[in-house]
Amino acid sequence: MTFSVEPGSAHPLGATIHPDGVNFLLCSESATEVALLLFDRRTAIEPAQVIRRDPFHNKTFHFWHVFREGR
Repeated sequence: MTFSVEPGSAHPLGATIHPDGVNFLLCSESATEVALLLFDRRTAIEPAQVIRRDPFHNKTFHFWHVFREGR
């Protein structure tokens, strides 16, 4: 299953559940790339989807963010 994503919000830290999806935010002063790996079950070895983040659209200062639509 592939989820739609949007740039997301730079607040608050962590994973925040919204009625229409989940906002993910992490802080890293030195990261040059960030990827969100989504698994379809707890025992999965491989991710169901890998969402690579673009520092020009998904980064605010040291905060990397993405909003994944759906639950």
